[in-house]
Amino acid sequence: MAGGWGCATSLLADGKSKETIITKGEPGGLLVETTELSATVVKVNKSTREVTMVDPQGRKSTYRAGPEVRNFDQIEPGDRVRAALTEQYLSFVRKPGSEMPASAEQVRQKVVVAPKGAKPSVLIVNTSEYTGRVHSIDAKNRTATIVFADGRRQTFKARPDVDMTRHAVGAEVVFRTTESVAVSITK
Repeated sequence: MAGGWGCATSLLADGKSKETIITKGEPGGLLVETTELSATVVKVNKSTREVTMVDPQGRKSTYRAGPEVRNFDQIEPGDRVRAALTEQYLSFVRKPGSEMPASAEQVRQKVVVAPKGAKPSVLIVNTSEYTGRVHSIDAKNRTATIVFADGRRQTFKARPDVDMTRHAVGAEVVFRTTESVAVSITK
């Protein structure tokens, strides 16, 4: 993870949700998993840039903030730390003639930090997209084998509601993963 709060995920998860969205009869879908974390700052060592936090169950953890953590000097005991981690997994068959160009692999990252003088906060978003082509379809066993740009092959099982006869060898399949981490510190 970019940023200076490396192991923040060891804080206790306050809440976790998982949602799956599909279009009946269409292959693929969207899976969204979100975990919310919280803790309270109990100690700050400005010289070592270490912050000790306690989660709602009373467990303490100490973290060292890297130099990229802007506004570290604004953190004080009693501050509340909140983090939301979201992972989205999207897969779909790209329609022939789609305006989006085919790509073997795309990876993008966006980082937004708090303005100077504000309490530290960060939003990090990583998006990866991989495409492949349907190499074979086994309608009897309800599987499709996808070949990726690097030559790797992977076989996927189709859901029972997907009509395997509506899809053909050579179709482009897109897999997109978006991971985001939002961390904020408030009084």
